[in-house]
Amino acid sequence: MRKPIVIIAKLTVFGGMLLIAPLGCTPNDTEGGANLGPYDGCSAAGSPCDGAGVDADVGSARDADRGDADAGAPPYDSGDVSDVSIDPADASEAAETSDVVSETGPVPPSGCGCPAGTKPCGVGCVSIDDPAYGCSPVGCEPTCNALSNVRQVACSMGSCVIAECAVGWADCDHNDRTGCEANLNSPATCGSCSISCAKCADGSCVTACMSPLTDCSGECADLLHSPTNCGQCGNRCVIQGRGSPVCINGATCDANCDPGFTKCGLYCVDTTSSPHNCGSCGRDCAVPINGLATCANGQCGMACAPGLTLCSGTCISTFYDDNHCGKCDIVCGSGNVCQAGRCVPTSTIQRATGLGTPNGIALDAQHVYWTDIGTNAIMRVAKAGGMPELVAGNQYKPLHVVVDDTYAYWTNSLGAAVMKAPKVGGGVPSLVTTADHPTEIAQDNQTIYFIEGGSMPTISAVPKAGGTASVLLPAYPVFTPRGLVLDANYVYAATYRGVSRVPKGGGTVEFFGTEVDLAGPLGVAVDDVYVYTAIAFAGTITPFAGTYRNLKSMASLPHDQVTPLVAAPILLDGDYIYENLTKVSRCGGAIITIRAERGNDIGLDSDYVYWTAPGFVGAAIK
Repeated sequence: MRKPIVIIAKLTVFGGMLLIAPLGCTPNDTEGGANLGPYDGCSAAGSPCDGAGVDADVGSARDADRGDADAGAPPYDSGDVSDVSIDPADASEAAETSDVVSETGPVPPSGCGCPAGTKPCGVGCVSIDDPAYGCSPVGCEPTCNALSNVRQVACSMGSCVIAECAVGWADCDHNDRTGCEANLNSPATCGSCSISCAKCADGSCVTACMSPLTDCSGECADLLHSPTNCGQCGNRCVIQGRGSPVCINGATCDANCDPGFTKCGLYCVDTTSSPHNCGSCGRDCAVPINGLATCANGQCGMACAPGLTLCSGTCISTFYDDNHCGKCDIVCGSGNVCQAGRCVPTSTIQRATGLGTPNGIALDAQHVYWTDIGTNAIMRVAKAGGMPELVAGNQYKPLHVVVDDTYAYWTNSLGAAVMKAPKVGGGVPSLVTTADHPTEIAQDNQTIYFIEGGSMPTISAVPKAGGTASVLLPAYPVFTPRGLVLDANYVYAATYRGVSRVPKGGGTVEFFGTEVDLAGPLGVAVDDVYVYTAIAFAGTITPFAGTYRNLKSMASLPHDQVTPLVAAPILLDGDYIYENLTKVSRCGGAIITIRAERGNDIGLDSDYVYWTAPGFVGAAIK
């Protein structure tokens, strides 16, 4: 599907972005976009730009069943839709042009789009070696500011390092993470890291503290002027930003800011670029919804990420938004929806209607399959839409489904069984194995994997030909695993221990974090390099709810927040993370709403996202 060209204006971005933790890569003009791998630019072989790292059909959270990137969905022909609510005479007046993005036509927000060695933060590309954005190739938060007693920081190998210590402090443990931890006026490090003595005054060893100095545990301090003992021993003055703390007459802490920085309370800030002190202390720039406040030369501004447009103080995608379709303020109206920046009848996105309660979804090259817990049936319909066909009826609360070349397989929650039937319909359903309240299901070429949600929840496996299931993940009461997903070697799921994985053939169960670390994991997705986890609550290593990612190496815990979005299921394609009917670039960025409603389950192919909802099965252009 051809994509219109988007021209992005040059921007300068100041300040961190609270919502994203991206990974930079260069644009990819091939269909499907860049495939993100373990590299952060395009200078190395195997980088995202040469297609290594992520399979094209990696969007499958249940193998090839909810994501079929090569399946060849029906092409979208803009000639088949009508501008049912757009009056050309009014369009130019209704449009509000963003000063950030100029469009030749509305387009889906792009993926990474940043040159090698940079990453997208907010609305522009910044160097991965800029300490103002945390140094990490996958983060934008100014984490380097957390280093104590550091006057200036730098980046090295993706980490914050000390460039200069504050006056009177030193990095004696040679650990950048602890900052400049050594007080050069303390007896343990008197004047230098290698000198210790009983008492220290102004960086020199002394036998006793002479008046007017006070002995503060061996540190001879002037309580009227010492920033570490201001007014009394142990009362330390702390400032933020580029400057030095000072103590005034033992009563007040203050900041002595470096040239070019302004003192705002105990903060030394650059008022030419700080969105929270823009032009003067305390002048907080307004933040657009789903966008970023900016400050340039002391003047506030608003900016949107590439591919989004500023409409009435909100950054939206005119590709999808029913109230800003194609341009700002173009409202599609009742009975219509926005697809590819054009208003079309709602029926355009409904592949099957008049249904009961569709739940699980699966795809092959030509059809969409679903379980219907309202009618206790397994159904399918052509991807282009049409009359639904019965695959199997008279089931017992069928929850989730997968398909291969011949069969559909599904879980009967109340029927205590995993079943199969020819996917073309007309065959007699047969038992694969008995199971205790089976829920989610996944497959590879030979095996069906499923979650049992009974009194002792487990993850089990059974050959597709049928037989007795083997338990892969030991039982644990209360918490039913969820987010079942496979890669070539492992089975993954969110469990009571955070995120668990076990070899497909059975063996040692490994854990990414614990329930203390990862509070309330809801869903999991994997590619060749990363594990993605939607986490509902703050934990010890995930301080905010959101979707995190980490390397598959067991030494790596989820710590890079890609988005604050928390939804399930999670699916991936080469460009985006899809969480229900929203998506975020795999590089991080703005949350894009594809449809405002919530699907019971979703599936992907190369062009469309499909979903189940009460009464219908839908499809929207990705």
